[in-house]
Amino acid sequence: MDITIIKYSEMLKKRCTLHKYWPLLLVFFLTSCQKEKGKIQLTANNEWMVEEVLDHLRQLRQDMAEVKSEVKTMKVKLSELDLGVAAKPKIVLNDQNVLGSKKAKIAIVEFSDYECPFCARHASNVFPKIKKEFIDTGKLRYSIRDFPLAFHSNAKQASVAARCAGKQNKYWAMHKKLSHAKGRLSTDYYNQFADELKLNKPKFESCMKDKEVFKQVESDVRYGERVGVNGTPRFFLGKVSGNTLTQVSVINGAQSFESFSKAIKRLQE
Repeated sequence: MDITIIKYSEMLKKRCTLHKYWPLLLVFFLTSCQKEKGKIQLTANNEWMVEEVLDHLRQLRQDMAEVKSEVKTMKVKLSELDLGVAAKPKIVLNDQNVLGSKKAKIAIVEFSDYECPFCARHASNVFPKIKKEFIDTGKLRYSIRDFPLAFHSNAKQASVAARCAGKQNKYWAMHKKLSHAKGRLSTDYYNQFADELKLNKPKFESCMKDKEVFKQVESDVRYGERVGVNGTPRFFLGKVSGNTLTQVSVINGAQSFESFSKAIKRLQE
């Protein structure tokens, strides 16, 4: 629990302890009054106690106002703590960079980096099997989100190249080329790949300079950080519910096809 909440709790306990005895004084005062003709009269011996009790009541009223303020602060703190747990971002299927039938009930969201050797291993050895077994048969949707790592100097621009190809409906073809590039990530190679894919070259080159596309890549990175991604590749598997995933499981790193197959089949049960 937040240390601030603990401090508030301890302070409130002290406040309660301080005033728990004043009702006893009030009872004593009332029972020491003289009753005459249905009225309570004060004796000289207990007049001092009137002021004592009134002082306690005034202090209690002041303290209660402070306690209310402190409770309000505690509620805010607690709501912030709850928000940190309950508001954990859901895994969202983006509309772009998605492969597979929209009717598929299961999906994978991959966070990937084009300079990551483990991402390249997955793209070469495992993804083709997943595509053949589950995507092409309509059982699975597959989405890729960009997560270029800070120490990979060419990864962000490679992600932009894939997105720019996607604007001409060639995202997955460019993704395959970039994933198999093996270090050949530079403007010259992006242009070469664009030629091989017969893209509209002026549009592609203009897109590669578009700041909005770079912002889209950076948005994926921030989203990945919010859902706990700190390395690549990272895979989230789950059942499709609208544009989000439920019953989510996570696979870290370049794992075997069998690992993915088992996870997918568990969700099919």
